[in-house]
Amino acid sequence: RGQASARLSWVRLTDGGDALAPTPADAHAALIGAVGDNVKLADFHRFYGIVPGGMREGAVAFADRPQPRWSALPGATFPVALAGADLVQTYQAQRWQRGFQLHLTLANPATVYLLHDERAEPPAWLSRDFTRTGLHARSGPWPPQYADITRNLAPDAEGALYIPCEVWQREVSAAGELVLGHPYLGKGDTLRAMYGLAVKALPTDR
Repeated sequence: RGQASARLSWVRLTDGGDALAPTPADAHAALIGAVGDNVKLADFHRFYGIVPGGMREGAVAFADRPQPRWSALPGATFPVALAGADLVQTYQAQRWQRGFQLHLTLANPATVYLLHDERAEPPAWLSRDFTRTGLHARSGPWPPQYADITRNLAPDAEGALYIPCEVWQREVSAAGELVLGHPYLGKGDTLRAMYGLAVKALPTDR
């Protein structure tokens, strides 16, 4: 009482199928220690969701968009490398800021997977620090009110809009913090979706 509100930058969640609920911090062996960013706006209250083991077909993709979910491309199966990974639900707000940085703190060695909107050319930091896996997934369906994100997408046979994503990866051999940039090159391609993140522990026998 009497104190100003403060932003909670991340929340650890329990995956209950279609329902997500906060879970005690000690309920899982935490691979992801924290997620944050450099957004300093006083009235900004977006948070990142961390869902241990939550990356799968049908997983809610973003913390600020309840409908789009991760799924396989038509006729394909969901990438095995991603299945069962700890899911980081990013958000769409502020993704367009040139100086945006996302801070991902790892408690243990891990492989970090980044799902990048295929419609946008990968930024320099992504090409430098990550490698293409050859895997693909998609987010959706996206409702019509998100026309700024789904512009120029062709609907599928059922009239739904899905954003195709290319999966990149980076192996991190020690605990610590990664700093990721914004998802664009700044050449008129800012009307795209924010990237997704998933993290899997590296095998202990390596």
